[in-house]
Amino acid sequence: MTDAQRLMDLFQTDPKERDEFWKDRLNAAFWPTRLGSFTPHVMKNDLTGIYAYRLGKHERDGGEAPTEPAAIVDWAISMGVGIILWPSDEPHPLWSFSPGDLLSYRLYGTSFAPRFWDAPEDRGGKEMLQKAEQVLTGSPNEQMFPPLVRTVVRKFMQEKLGLSDPRVTLAQRKGEASRLVFKLQPSHFGGEQEAFRAFTAVACHIPNCIPLYHIPFLFENHEGFPI
Repeated sequence: MTDAQRLMDLFQTDPKERDEFWKDRLNAAFWPTRLGSFTPHVMKNDLTGIYAYRLGKHERDGGEAPTEPAAIVDWAISMGVGIILWPSDEPHPLWSFSPGDLLSYRLYGTSFAPRFWDAPEDRGGKEMLQKAEQVLTGSPNEQMFPPLVRTVVRKFMQEKLGLSDPRVTLAQRKGEASRLVFKLQPSHFGGEQEAFRAFTAVACHIPNCIPLYHIPFLFENHEGFPI
């Protein structure tokens, strides 16, 4: 059995049974396996709205020169795109690695949350705090917001979201772990729903082990820190 066949066999597992052990096997099998590519190389993933480099199920699938996913990670990160595993004979992608997943692989050796990272289980999301609550704020350190992630997020917010001076802060609610909060004001995007869509797009460019909040009102009296 070839490496590509072993990789494809993983997707015979029912999605409901794809536990942490399954993810470890996927992480070990995917990155060093030579897979074919397609023309055009980069396509939009309609499930996430993020552009991704498409790879097939074996070296000849797609008709273009085969490549190891690990060999294109740095290029994909620099371009702000992910990697999508979408064989030519499948109606839908088998797996999608976001730009944040690629950053996780580059920084921690796994496209999934590293086991050593002490962070809350839930990723965070839309505004969860009340204005009356006290929230501690500060500048995130390099562990919470690594330099490489800063560079990618800053470029995305400037070039794709039109924010000339993107800002971030570290917020901590009483009794909870700290989370990153980006300055994504509804007034800039034309409404609260549009601002939340911008938040989800930013989240795709951040390793999934880094917890986030979307709290627009936090910046009413707080400028945040330059990214």
